[in-house]
Amino acid sequence: MNCGEIFDYKEDKNKPTVVFWEHENAGEKEMLMREEGLTEDQVEESARENVFYIADTFSDFLDKLHD
Repeated sequence: MNCGEIFDYKEDKNKPTVVFWEHENAGEKEMLMREEGLTEDQVEESARENVFYIADTFSDFLDKLHD
């Protein structure tokens, strides 16, 4: 399975949140723009439908591992 936790810098470039991105069925950006006629913003919005919040900080994420 190609999934994983990542840092999301969209809201704050200095304090990213920890998110889970389920990208197994995500298409390549250029392919979606070319073959589906989507704009870059539309591709970004579509990809974000599979991004799920985990924690505000990496430390918070680590703390959750002990719960």
